[in-house]
Amino acid sequence: MLDVEIVRARRSEWRRIELPADRTVRDVVRAVGLYAEGSAVLIDGRPVPHDRPIAGLHRLQIVPTFSGG
Repeated sequence: MLDVEIVRARRSEWRRIELPADRTVRDVVRAVGLYAEGSAVLIDGRPVPHDRPIAGLHRLQIVPTFSGG
């Protein structure tokens, strides 16, 4: 079981998801309905690569990023 905090502007949303241990951070981002290419993922406040396996993780933060022109 993995607790995922999705941080948007001034609010956070928590979700608890279950994925096989061989999945990656990218799979978690997709499982909560976001695009990996448009999201930063943090563990203990530090960015992690999207190809990091989730085995052993219990909690992470996803911060959707925005860009525009």
